[in-house]
Amino acid sequence: MKKILFGILLIFLASCGNKKESFEWNFNTNNNYIYSFSQTTTSESKMTKEEKSDNSYISGKGQIIITSKSNNLADLSFVDLKVKMTNVFTKDTISQSQPNKVIQDLKSDGTFLVTFNTNDFIRLLFPLPNKNLIKGNRYDIPMILPYNVNGSVINSKGFNSLEFTNYEDINGHKCAVLIGDINISKLDLPKNFEGNYELSQIGKGTYYFDIENGYYIKSKVKFTLNSLADNEDLYMSANSTNEYEINLIEVTDTIKKTKEPQLSIINSTENTPIDIAKSVIEFLQKKDTTKYLNIAIPFEKQKKLFAENIKFNPQENDTMAVYRNLKKKYEDRTDNFLVRAGYILDIMKNDKEFDIEKATIDSIYYNLEKIKKYGSFGKTLIGNWADLTIEMNYNNEKYYFEIPQIVKVDNEWFLYYPEYYLRDQKEKDFVERRVKELKEQSEEFWK
Repeated sequence: MKKILFGILLIFLASCGNKKESFEWNFNTNNNYIYSFSQTTTSESKMTKEEKSDNSYISGKGQIIITSKSNNLADLSFVDLKVKMTNVFTKDTISQSQPNKVIQDLKSDGTFLVTFNTNDFIRLLFPLPNKNLIKGNRYDIPMILPYNVNGSVINSKGFNSLEFTNYEDINGHKCAVLIGDINISKLDLPKNFEGNYELSQIGKGTYYFDIENGYYIKSKVKFTLNSLADNEDLYMSANSTNEYEINLIEVTDTIKKTKEPQLSIINSTENTPIDIAKSVIEFLQKKDTTKYLNIAIPFEKQKKLFAENIKFNPQENDTMAVYRNLKKKYEDRTDNFLVRAGYILDIMKNDKEFDIEKATIDSIYYNLEKIKKYGSFGKTLIGNWADLTIEMNYNNEKYYFEIPQIVKVDNEWFLYYPEYYLRDQKEKDFVERRVKELKEQSEEFWK
């Protein structure tokens, strides 16, 4: 009988020491959670098998602000992020301030209301088990790593496997310690993909979550990222070691004045073509006309662009006539920009069955050009032009949103005209193939 009682006592004591804990952000407050953020990346890459690897070192520092709001949701912002990149071979160093970025509607369980490509990155920094755990329990968070190969997106799948190991006191905070084994290496290749491909992300994370107050205190993550694409048309390999560290700076009341992060920064001295593209997308998704119209090229900048072009167009010898015609053409610029945008949205929804409000951005890139054709045959505008392409994902399909008319005047980028094109993968391949054929025919003609 004593042995039975003793055994029951041991079970009782063991259960007291193995309390089930819930892991959930506390967003039912007016709190801002402000963290320091640091990143270091050492990488090497090759674009051909024969060449030597191009080695680089990247470091970045900034802040992450998580702002509580209604309905137990929060917005997560990257602010004041400064990045320094050094090429090991050339010894060149580039320092750059990154645009502030906001990811909206973070839920208390660590997921988001709307799927973003950055979701899994956030869950590498701030992962939360989606069930109660006792010490020694493990919870697997599914992870997906996308890989763009010649315009096709393939995915590597895996988990951040979290184990609740122990408690630790950090500056008076009772923290549950989670150890994450990160293994994303199961590449999901279509059957018709020929060649050799690899994509893996392997590493560990150590996470400290204030179990009593419901917010993160700090986290450290280190992983290696390896990729390879080797087929008849392409060779590309890259390997990198990545380290991230997050530390709580302070918890403040949202009623107090704090930094107001924005999705992108449009600044008269430091903007980029990508900022213009982001503002176009933001307008089409959210109908924010103020920011959208602010990126449209003003009349005075138009005059300067045309004044610089008159010397390239001898037939335009009456400068004042050019200005009068230009002013008349752009007096209704505001209405034209909004009408044109509405027309584009109608085409997207009715002809393409594409809902830009539910689409996510995969990447943005652009080509620089010196000559832009417009109007009737033979008319050109010479300047600093950027031809933007925004790769977007909607219903697990790839789309290409093109903005060909972004121009730089007086070191500032503007949207010259709201001319946009939306193409799916099939249409994009056809256009590129047709352009190539026309170029070959032209070269053959002039031989």
